[in-house]
Amino acid sequence: MSASTLHMRAAGGDDFIAAARVRARSWRVAYEGLVPRSYPDAMADESSIRAWAQRASTSGVSRHHVAVLDSVVVGFTGVGERTHHRRSQDVGEVFALYTDPSVWGVGVGRALMQAALGDLRAHNYRHACLWVLVGNARPIKFYESAAFPAPGERAPPPACDLPQFSNALRLTPRPLTPPRRPPPPAGSPPPRPPPPPGPRSRDLRAR
Repeated sequence: MSASTLHMRAAGGDDFIAAARVRARSWRVAYEGLVPRSYPDAMADESSIRAWAQRASTSGVSRHHVAVLDSVVVGFTGVGERTHHRRSQDVGEVFALYTDPSVWGVGVGRALMQAALGDLRAHNYRHACLWVLVGNARPIKFYESAAFPAPGERAPPPACDLPQFSNALRLTPRPLTPPRRPPPPAGSPPPRPPPPPGPRSRDLRAR
């Protein structure tokens, strides 16, 4: 990917159609053996693609960002306020994060996760949570590498009719802001000032 250009942007217009197609392709590969094949096949139907894009673009619940590689949408994420199961204004949710299988393992997912958490942080959420299917080892490993702690609750996410998701995992909410340091005890000496900066390095290539 070093010779290509990857950038993030807020989804709009035809991005939702492209995102729906990425979602269908990702489901076909990622959930093979975990869900009935008929489910991702139905997602790939053109009427389903357009229906999902319409819902996503007008729901008013989530905000979507797309990853664009060489002018092609190769992934997307959706984030927003947690709307179910112990709703909290402090906890935002990563509703979706999908990348096209053709770009797995090259950093697109990590870039999307940074965009998702940056969005939640900008909207003043203090924690982020997400759901993942039990047994789906690849995304569980990815989410844990993104600093989500080990799986916690098991409960069905909303608006899903797949029985396999009755055991979906909600990863323990990840803090989005560093914890505040407690004030020093009364009578403590003031903190030592940082050492003066050393000499700045020079870019020899400019000479």
